[in-house]
Amino acid sequence: MWGRGFIIGFLMSPLIFLVANLYSYYRMRREPVLIDTTVSFGLPFRIHMSGGFVGDSILWPGLLINILIAICLGIILGLVSRRLLRKQTGLS
Repeated sequence: MWGRGFIIGFLMSPLIFLVANLYSYYRMRREPVLIDTTVSFGLPFRIHMSGGFVGDSILWPGLLINILIAICLGIILGLVSRRLLRKQTGLS
C-alpha cells in the first residue's frame, strides 16, 4: 500500500531531525556563563534547557511540536520520493 519509495522518504525525516538536534546539542555551551543563565538545545524548537536556578528540564511543547513537524515532513518526503521512484522506474 505505502510502497518502498514512501517508506524511504518517510524514514528520512526522523534522520534529518536526529542529525539537526545532535548538531544543536554538540554546539550547546556545556556550562552557563553566569549562575542565573541557561543553556538549551533543539532544532527547530528548543527541547531541553539546563542551568540557572531551575536545573535540567525537558521543554515538552517544543518536543511535541518537533515530533509533529517530523511526522508532517516525513509524509511530504514520503510522497515526493514515491513519486520520484515511480517516475524513475517508469511505473504510473
